[in-house]
Amino acid sequence: MTPTDVPATTGEALTAETLAAMYRTASAACACCGEPATCLGAYAGAETEQYGCDECCGHGNEDGHCEEVGSVDTLRANSLALLAEVRRLTAALDGIRDTVELPATATTTEVVAAVEERAGMLAHAVQSWKARASGMEAAEREIARLRAELVAARTESSLLFNITRGRLTPPDGATMEALDAAGGCWLVSYDDDETGDPVVTIEYLAGARDLAKRVTDGGNPARWIAVDRFGHVVAPREPADDVARDAPGVG
Repeated sequence: MTPTDVPATTGEALTAETLAAMYRTASAACACCGEPATCLGAYAGAETEQYGCDECCGHGNEDGHCEEVGSVDTLRANSLALLAEVRRLTAALDGIRDTVELPATATTTEVVAAVEERAGMLAHAVQSWKARASGMEAAEREIARLRAELVAARTESSLLFNITRGRLTPPDGATMEALDAAGGCWLVSYDDDETGDPVVTIEYLAGARDLAKRVTDGGNPARWIAVDRFGHVVAPREPADDVARDAPGVG
């Protein structure tokens, strides 16, 4: 069956009956009875092959040989499969036409060209989004770095707050001696035991010991801030419970 044998019809007009009739018309007939042929072969000694059917040919049981050819049932099954494929492709092409905004009369070549153009545009868009995603990943890494710096800054700020706020517990002898050996002193503030007036004083080792003893013996509490030899507020060695009590937002 050649392409010129196919009637001018559309995919929508094709039916199983139409295709079966097309194949039945084009199929070979048995040379003996004229029914649709199911085999093709030649008897021994014959030079010309002839078509035969299941009734007229023994299919190899007689002298000679033959080969099976497509039957009408086979052709009908093939026609149904072909019809299903035509309908699938037609629906797919219609969907593509709608997607790429082509008229219903667009040819397959025009559809393919439009799809390739759209694919190029989509590929460019994908690359653009990948570049944006890469930029977002870099931004997220920068945000994570800044958050880490913020945590470190808050920790340092809390430490500096505790240092500048001072401590209410008098420093022990070892802490006083260590600061004195480094040339430092203590900035101490308290309320006078007799007048109640606020007092701020600078005490070195001897004065710091006397003042600590007075506080320990029942005098008004004092706040102690360590200062190094250059006048900088520094962090002396502190008991753990004092650090916790003097932290921001505690006590």
